[in-house]
Amino acid sequence: MIEGQVNGTIEFKHNTITIGNEGDVQGDVFAHTLYVAGKVEGRLIAAHKVTIRHSAQVTGTIISPCLVLEDGAIFHGSIDMDPDNQILTGAFGSSEVSESSLSSLPAEDTSIMEDQTAQEKNHEDVS
Repeated sequence: MIEGQVNGTIEFKHNTITIGNEGDVQGDVFAHTLYVAGKVEGRLIAAHKVTIRHSAQVTGTIISPCLVLEDGAIFHGSIDMDPDNQILTGAFGSSEVSESSLSSLPAEDTSIMEDQTAQEKNHEDVS
């Protein structure tokens, strides 16, 4: 947990990072899962999910296949939830991002996603 000021890049690509209420980060943060309750100015890049708590103030870019933005959170910037984003796949590898984003879905949603992927593949084979 980060409960102080950090200037620079934070990388814990296979772990969860929490930026607490007293956390103040100026820079990029790379993690498997991110929880933000404090202040961030920079990029938040997560292979699995970013959660912006109601007390957070975020300015910058969020890149993650899954995002939770709680009521009351302050956010200024851009969001990219494409699991094939070049920054995301470059930082984590495409297979880790794909597996992480599917593992966050309930079982019935996962089967729907797999059915859609199979249908798209069949459509590509026909074309």
